[in-house]
Order: sequence, then C-alpha cells, then structure tokens
Amino acid sequence: MPFLLPSGLVVLSLALLAVLRSVGAQSSSLTINRCVLPGTVALTLDDGPWVWENETVSILHKYSAPATFFVVGHHESGKLGCIYNNSQTEALIRTKAAGHQIGSLTWSHPDLANISNEAIGEELDRLNLATERILGVRPRYMRPAYGQMNSRVLAYLTSRGFLAIGWNAAPGDTTRDLTDAQRRQRIRDFAAQYPSPQISLLHESEMDSTSAHGLLDYSLEQYSKAGYRFVTLKTCLNATEEAYISPLSKPQKRTSAWHC
Repeated sequence: MPFLLPSGLVVLSLALLAVLRSVGAQSSSLTINRCVLPGTVALTLDDGPWVWENETVSILHKYSAPATFFVVGHHESGKLGCIYNNSQTEALIRTKAAGHQIGSLTWSHPDLANISNEAIGEELDRLNLATERILGVRPRYMRPAYGQMNSRVLAYLTSRGFLAIGWNAAPGDTTRDLTDAQRRQRIRDFAAQYPSPQISLLHESEMDSTSAHGLLDYSLEQYSKAGYRFVTLKTCLNATEEAYISPLSKPQKRTSAWHC
C-alpha cells in the first residue's frame, strides 16, 4: 500500500520542483536538475550497489566528498546482481555509514512513462522495503530511469512525497560515441562554470571500464580546483525535508524473504 507523507511535505516538494526545474538540463525538465546553493556540486552515482561501490566510496573519501547513491534492487537487464546479495548488501551498509545519501532508482529501472501508476508504486515500494530492511531507511529522493518522465509520472511521484532528481552535468560515461578525452573535456567545462550549482551524474555500472574510475577521480579533482564544495542532494537543495521518509527504523536481520 502506498505510503503517503504529511501534506506539508508534499507542498514543499511542489515548491522545490517549481523553483528547481532548469532550462537546458540534460535530464527531463520535469525533474529537479540543479542545486540551489552557489558553489556546490552534488555528485550522484547510479545503478548500485554494484561490485565497484566499495572502491568508489574509497575514492570519495580521499576528497572528503559526500555523494548520493541512487540504487536499484534488481536491474531489468539482469546484469547488476541483486541488492540482497551479501556483498552488495554489505557495500550499501558501508556507503551509508560513510555519510553518503541513499536514493531510489526504483526496483528494476524501468522507464516510468511506460508503466502504470500502480506499477510505479510497486517499483518504489519494493526498493524502499529493501533499503528499510538493510539500512532502516526509505529514500525520499528518487531518480526516474534515464532521467525521463512525463507529467502523469511527476504528479504521481509528488502525491507520494518523492522528489524526482535529474542532473545538469553528465560527463557521458554511458555515451559510447564519446572518447575519454571528450568526457574529461566535459568535466573541465562543467567545473569552469563555478559557482553555478550542479548535479553531476556517473554510473556504478560503468565502473568496470578503463576510464570510469578515472572520470570520478578527475571530476573530484577538477571541481575541487575550481572551488566547488561537495555535498549530498539534501544539502545542495537546501531542503528542510529529511532525506528519508519517517518513521525511521533499525536495520533488520537477514531472513529467507531477502531475495530478488
């Protein structure tokens, strides 16, 4: 059954959406795709918890950089394992313990515009059940797969109290026709926009390429040199809303129900 937030929180979500839709963003204009605090950048990493997450957290730690991880339960491609696998569960626990924010990329990463509201609810609830079991929290911040959605999806997400997050700074780690040099040039161009606030996008699912970890390191290096401050999404949006839906609970012990 859908979990409805208090009306005041939904109103605030609508206010944030009205303020934060930016023109020319790389994700849908219906998503929140820029921060509001000048000089901040929110690094976001999609498609975890995957096998590279521990290494990713270690790289972020070198720069004392908090980030936001948008996680899936069991990606529809079948290539990214299951959030309940021991190694992936442990990686997710470590990520949150390190101070990073956890967001929802839905359970299986479908295009939300192509499924019913009921199915969207099931995607959100199943993922939030998993994070509640593992971490004791249910993310309020979510990202629609591919950064795309329509007004129907937006209305449904808002009615549920979710904040739909996009991006405005994507180096293109999933764009196959870009070279590593071109991706790095994009990062330099983004960093040169200081102090314009940014939400950056990288993918854990691409971290096995020869350049992906280099892109994360390079992003951290270039944004640092430019003077940017690394923050979670909650901070970059200057939001009074908590990152997680109340009430919070304690992580649970693994049972036979933990499966994909």
